[in-house]
Amino acid sequence: MRAAVSLLLLAALLPARAAAAGKESSLRAGNKLYGKRQYEAAIEKYGKATSPGDVRPDFNSADAHYRLEDYAEAARRFQRLAEDRRYPAKDRAAAYYNLGDALVRQED
Repeated sequence: MRAAVSLLLLAALLPARAAAAGKESSLRAGNKLYGKRQYEAAIEKYGKATSPGDVRPDFNSADAHYRLEDYAEAARRFQRLAEDRRYPAKDRAAAYYNLGDALVRQED
């Protein structure tokens, strides 16, 4: 009985682990594309990597929009991140800083 419960628990956890591994893989792929200045493709990968509580895909996506000179979209995304209390203060501070830069670039 105990073995059956363990197997059932393991089977229930495998999809969650696979999804997390897939999101991390998408994040790494997005970072590689970003490094190659393929920002639109990177944004697509970051969209697949988005996970509640993980600021990295959203922050990187906002930064990729900035690099594409889509300052309005970058500002919108940085503002959303800056105001989200789920994220640590240091991440929110970085988002506020980049939000200010995006607003300056828009001359707003």
